[in-house]
Amino acid sequence: MENPTQNRNDPAATRLQRRNRNVEDLNQFGAVRDRLFHAMLVKLTLVYCEVVNPFFRKVFEFVSLTLALTVLSFLFFTHIMSSHASPTCINVLKGNWKNDGVVRVEVVKNLKSLDYKERWISFYKNERSRMQCHFNPKQALVHGPVAIPAEIRHGPSANITTGGSTGYNKSRVKTLLSYILNLTSNIFSFDFFDDYEEEEYTDTLDIDAEKAFLDHFLQTKTENDLPAIIYRAEYALHYGLLRLPKSYRDKRSIPFHELKIDSNHQCFGDATMIFTLNKFIGFEEAVMTGLRSLAENETTDGYLHNLNTGEHYHFVGNTMTRKSYITAAIVMFIFTFAISLLLRFSHHQIFMFIVDLLHMFELNQPLEFPAAPLLTVILALVGMEAIMSEVFADTTTAFYVILVVWIADQFDAICCHSATSKQYWLRFFFLYQFFFYAYQYRFGGQFGSIAFLASTLFIIHSMIFFFHHYEVPLILYQERVLRILSEIQSVPPMVVPPNPTNSTTQRTTQETQTAGSTGENVENNLPAMNETAQNGEGNDFIPNQDAGSGSDIENTSTEERVAENVVSDALGEQGMSLPTPHYQLNAIQRQCVYQPAEDTFLLLDAIEKDIQKLKQIEPSIVLEIGSGTGVVSTFVNKALDGKVASFATDLNINALDCTVETGKLNGVSIEVVQTDLYGGLDHLNNKVDILLFNPPYVPTEDSPKDLYELCWAGGKDGRETLDRLLPSITKLLSPKGVFYLVALHANGIEQLLNHNPNLKGSIAMERRCGIEHLYILKFVHIEKSV
Repeated sequence: MENPTQNRNDPAATRLQRRNRNVEDLNQFGAVRDRLFHAMLVKLTLVYCEVVNPFFRKVFEFVSLTLALTVLSFLFFTHIMSSHASPTCINVLKGNWKNDGVVRVEVVKNLKSLDYKERWISFYKNERSRMQCHFNPKQALVHGPVAIPAEIRHGPSANITTGGSTGYNKSRVKTLLSYILNLTSNIFSFDFFDDYEEEEYTDTLDIDAEKAFLDHFLQTKTENDLPAIIYRAEYALHYGLLRLPKSYRDKRSIPFHELKIDSNHQCFGDATMIFTLNKFIGFEEAVMTGLRSLAENETTDGYLHNLNTGEHYHFVGNTMTRKSYITAAIVMFIFTFAISLLLRFSHHQIFMFIVDLLHMFELNQPLEFPAAPLLTVILALVGMEAIMSEVFADTTTAFYVILVVWIADQFDAICCHSATSKQYWLRFFFLYQFFFYAYQYRFGGQFGSIAFLASTLFIIHSMIFFFHHYEVPLILYQERVLRILSEIQSVPPMVVPPNPTNSTTQRTTQETQTAGSTGENVENNLPAMNETAQNGEGNDFIPNQDAGSGSDIENTSTEERVAENVVSDALGEQGMSLPTPHYQLNAIQRQCVYQPAEDTFLLLDAIEKDIQKLKQIEPSIVLEIGSGTGVVSTFVNKALDGKVASFATDLNINALDCTVETGKLNGVSIEVVQTDLYGGLDHLNNKVDILLFNPPYVPTEDSPKDLYELCWAGGKDGRETLDRLLPSITKLLSPKGVFYLVALHANGIEQLLNHNPNLKGSIAMERRCGIEHLYILKFVHIEKSV
């Protein structure tokens, strides 16, 4: 026997207990966080449904889908156009460019106007320089006398010398001092301009020349004719050359070639392609493709510096084979799961910090900031972004991929609660993500930004669609259930009269007398039927039941069950049965909604036989799984005088519409929800008094191909759907609840009756319908002995 004191002193046991306690705390925090987010979702959804009506919700879906399809079509168009028209503008450099130099390419709008501007400004500056000397007073105050032009500093008659050794030393000292003063002024200055802006605004001659040119140009031209640099980039085989400033390249005589191309030049393709480049996709891909062709015979593809954004790119070889799809799928799953894991961990740490912060204010507990975990996550995300930037060759794309994964992860964790969303939405997300990754790997990132935009728009549309069609109805349904349950709990218990009389079954004296004579005939025939039942004749499966056990509404013997079946059939022949509810189906519903058949009417007969016993348990909630036309739910509601709350579920939206219409035709209100079995009905746990299920029970080998086959195709032994529901029956039923189940002899009746030791099953009714032998099974809770 172990010593408890020894276990407490054991370091391993202590660590294990601490680890288990930490796991329990994490689970508790996770449950609290999930409940908090779900409560926020419910609140926001209710407000959203009040503000936005169903019409505008459909408008949102239509607009998002239209945008996604438009961008996808535009991607196809640009890809096809670019594949047929390859730019030839860079070919002029192939004979003149040296491999150890730098190439600058500028795509200019109105290139002729730019050439004219450069000549005009050069002429203007030369003419103005002859007339007067310009200097900036700010430079004179900051740098001292050295910033004043020599002709002003020494006077008109002074001789300016620049070659003496003394003058060189003084100039060097003043330059160093000026550098220190300039650095100090930049540190303590409130205006942080870069070198380009400083040079631009300190040269008054350039400013005057620019203004003069604009005044001169706009006298004969319009603003649309002004020159503008659309795209400019530098290319080199060696990355270090692109990091050097232009002044240093000129000083070291590094070969430099500059090429200016008009944006409307024919080398970019035909008029349609030029219009597309100018208005939509830009010239970046076209220029990159041309510059990359310069290194056809080199060991490296070179590097590119985008002067518009400051980003650097490294050209790598692309295999562009179909095997790249496999690589794209692997990379997609790795990146997605890694990002999701890191972001969820960071969210958990932030949530725990907020909880600790609240405890500090409320309970005066010390606050511990999770610096180490958050720093680890931040570094991991930075490293992940760096890796993704190398894969996508673009830091912007990598950032937005992380952002989209984060949004999708939040949507899946917070918004997806229905069974359909949990099962299918992630499939759509990975499908749309794979489209982007596959295009990125297959075509080397060409038009990757457009592909990513199309993928993101499709993901957004899937979020809106699943939220509107599955999450919003589920949330509204749960709210209605809570409201109905609260109303039921506030109503006093229903008093059942000693001799209840259903108004729907009141008949004339003649009908009563006829029924009485029929009952006497049935009673006279009971001994023969009892003998037949005892000998096992007539029915393929009639098990013996123990009398005096189970609930009050349970059959006590085979004889009574057979007698009640015969009485029910006889009363039905004499018109004594409750009326079958009216229902109507349109053309679409006739093709996909299961209509009442022999199994439906057998279930109605079984309920009618037990209707008085059902009233004695004072039911409050009736739930039918797989409502179909809604005839059964309507029948039960009317048979119980409308004193119950009726709920119905179905996976087929057309069946739910038909259920609602059937209820309206018969003056019954039925709450419906589109779900698989009972998904999303957690609020009804241990509250369902009458549970009804007519499952797809026909044994089949193939999976159902459409919604109508889904109504009756039950898979192997006809129990695929049934076996999914049976383990949850005890969770749904209230302590006094009853479960009615339609089954076929091939489903294994004996096994169904004994599937749960906490439920007592019996055969409420059975009937042969052609080659089928149908059963209505009834289950109630077993009374536990004290």
